[in-house]
Amino acid sequence: MDVEPALETITLYQQIQVGKSDLPPQLPAFLTGEKARHEFERSPFVGREGELAQLDAFIDGALVGQGRVIFITGGPGRGKTALLDAFTQRAMEMHPNLLVASGKCNAYSGLGDPYLPYRDVMAMLTGDVEGRWDAGAITPDHAQRLWAALPLVVQALLDHAPHLVDVLAPGATLLSRVMIVEGADAPWLPRLREIVNRRGASSQEVEQSYLFQQVTNMLRVIAQEQPLLLILDDIQWADVASISLLFHLGRHLADVDSRLLIACAYRPEEVALSHTGERHPLAKVLSEFKRTFGDVWVHLGRAEEIEERRFLDALLDIETNRLGERFRAALFDRTRGHPLFTIELLGAMQERGDLLNDAEGVWIEGPILDWDVLPARVEAVIEERIDRLDPELRDILTIASVEGEVFTAQVVTEVQKVLEKSTLRRLSQDLERRHRLVKEQGEVQTGRRRMSRYRFGHVLFQDYLYKRLSQGEQRLLHADVAEALEKLYEGQLDEMAVQLAQHFHLAGNTGQAFHYFSMAGERAARLYANNEAITHYTQAIELAEEVSPGVVSLARLHRGRGLAFERLGEFDQ
Repeated sequence: MDVEPALETITLYQQIQVGKSDLPPQLPAFLTGEKARHEFERSPFVGREGELAQLDAFIDGALVGQGRVIFITGGPGRGKTALLDAFTQRAMEMHPNLLVASGKCNAYSGLGDPYLPYRDVMAMLTGDVEGRWDAGAITPDHAQRLWAALPLVVQALLDHAPHLVDVLAPGATLLSRVMIVEGADAPWLPRLREIVNRRGASSQEVEQSYLFQQVTNMLRVIAQEQPLLLILDDIQWADVASISLLFHLGRHLADVDSRLLIACAYRPEEVALSHTGERHPLAKVLSEFKRTFGDVWVHLGRAEEIEERRFLDALLDIETNRLGERFRAALFDRTRGHPLFTIELLGAMQERGDLLNDAEGVWIEGPILDWDVLPARVEAVIEERIDRLDPELRDILTIASVEGEVFTAQVVTEVQKVLEKSTLRRLSQDLERRHRLVKEQGEVQTGRRRMSRYRFGHVLFQDYLYKRLSQGEQRLLHADVAEALEKLYEGQLDEMAVQLAQHFHLAGNTGQAFHYFSMAGERAARLYANNEAITHYTQAIELAEEVSPGVVSLARLHRGRGLAFERLGEFDQ
């Protein structure tokens, strides 16, 4: 769940039942008992029934060949991710043959990391789900559906999209996974091995449009056999190549019958202007989709006051209470129904004794309830939550905040110079289970090591911790994080080039930033992500004045950028 000081009515049912990253960092005690859990499991959304019905209609249309791209919009805190998670679960329960794969963009590196959300989607479609299952990010049924569909997906990849190997699907990893899941006797294994070997040895280039068509053909073939739902979250942070691919897919869905539904979530205020102050690359695509598909938006904007108050009343009435209208009106006046603020404020009131259980187990107002001493802003609630942590836990979260909303336990370990076992214990036992400030995202394999990924339970907590650092502290910690990433991803630095370039740049290490921006440009060019290649090459060229790389290196950068412009048809550049 993203957050801003504005209202939303969201599904607590989804938050408690599934426990995804949108779960509020701490629920009041009266929301965590067996009765509350039972009520949630049999109840609909609180204040989101209409939006869920819209999404149900879209998936029903896709099942009869009316595939399309749809959008869920709303500012931080509106519950976009929670709504998508609940929609996904409900759609899979209603349609046993439905395949679902998801990808999420990254605010820190997504703008320059080619095809990031589609790489996540392709990983799930090709069976990379163990880590997600272990972390509770997907259900066992979801994982088993994806594993069962692996022969279909791999056959579609071989027949219609061989160039996606090592672009969206790392060849060696895919080959290894297929051998484990399907065994050495899989009939298409020799052909897959041949393509992986050929792609690894070849530097053949293809047009980006050809690559996009291969993605389209592959997804179309899969959807002919099993209806397909793709979830792309936070696309306001997507790279240009990903946005272009989305546009290509959308146009295809408009022209043919397809059982493919692509549901995208974004923050409209982020799309109004890009990070450079120019028109956001997503804006033109949205305009075209509106012209092509019509009303395919689910808006999670500011609800009417009656809906906001309805959320608050439903939240309070999960457990028996004698919290009358005076209390409810005062709470609503303070929170305006904002879920994070409401839940956090109720938790704080319990800890202070402002809310009590009477002899019958009914919630009542405490004798010393004083609204004036309670925090009046979301930021104040966050500050209070963070300040309650012991110094060691605050240090862990502070380092994590520098890496980003999604962070790596092993990076924290390297920066702190402590035992990995200790860091994992504090993250899982204290910060996730006790304080509900982080959520495990599963493990990823990097060379011979397994990396444990976590996500902040709420992006505002990451933002608050990072901004609380001085500029000097930020600079030093970015350097520490960059050096840790270099050590942990030794032998695979090419894949981490964008993140390393950004961290070293923010650390003030111009030489290393130049090196990794150059590497990121070369990698983007190999992936046919020409706009990203131009961006990274340009950043490297701008830093060249400070590092004096030499004529040959500088010429290579200009040549690479020139070729990228040429592929885009921008010959004047």
